[in-house]
Amino acid sequence: MQQKRSRVRESAHERMCEMKEIIKLARQLISDYVDVSSSQLAQCGDFLQSHKRAQTATKLYVSSAMTTDSIIILIEHGLIWDAISLFRSLLEGSARFFYLLSTTTEEEEIKRFYEYEEVLSDKSMMSLEQRVANMKKGHLYKHDKTDAYLDRIEVNVKEIAQGISGEAAEVKRKWNFFNLSHALRSECPEWAVMADQWELRYATSNFAIHKDGVIVGPDITHWMQESSPDNPLVRVWAPSLLSFCVGLVRDRLVALMRKFDLDCSVLRDVMKRNLDFAKLATDMELEAREELR
Repeated sequence: MQQKRSRVRESAHERMCEMKEIIKLARQLISDYVDVSSSQLAQCGDFLQSHKRAQTATKLYVSSAMTTDSIIILIEHGLIWDAISLFRSLLEGSARFFYLLSTTTEEEEIKRFYEYEEVLSDKSMMSLEQRVANMKKGHLYKHDKTDAYLDRIEVNVKEIAQGISGEAAEVKRKWNFFNLSHALRSECPEWAVMADQWELRYATSNFAIHKDGVIVGPDITHWMQESSPDNPLVRVWAPSLLSFCVGLVRDRLVALMRKFDLDCSVLRDVMKRNLDFAKLATDMELEAREELR
């Protein structure tokens, strides 16, 4: 019995070391992408600072990078449920980034940036912030449980959506994640290669976010285990999430560099290691799934 317990401890320790190693590799790849592209991006620094549309695209790029960092930190602490949920935001931001940069005409580019900056970002967010601010002043915010609070936010968001009409409503539908993904299949080669996977992962993230209304009975026990990198579902989901995060870093960078006619060949060596990393992540996920059977 003692030998069995010792083997279990050794196995758990090995799994923890593997998880730490793949997280370390993911961070290293992201850092390498930044390092090898910095000299190229520096060539258009003045343009990025002076051009409004370029500034908007850069903000989305930086926002996606920060979201990626947050996902990795969540995985590192075993918070896989939160990481999966946040990955949805990363996909939304990345889809918008690619959609803004994938235009081939000046007229269409102006139109898309107008829709994003003036219709989506300003009007919709101002409306949402006002509704949430009003709600926080009320009785509900002070006393109800978190779930009820979140439900109330959802109700407010739906009310906002119902109140939007005309141009804003049309833009809102156009910029829906799945509509953007459909458009990017033909406009953006970086997105098109993984479009099926991104749409599947987006739907999976929705499932995780709305878990309370979907998962019942013993199935929820895996999700509700104490946060730990050794949680079986962390070992199932984390490798692919890390691989996808790194892949999106690569694709966003390629799209940005192509937009400014920069030399993407500087990324070649990191891309090769990226392929090895993706294979490692797939192998780890398959192994973890086998253990759950």
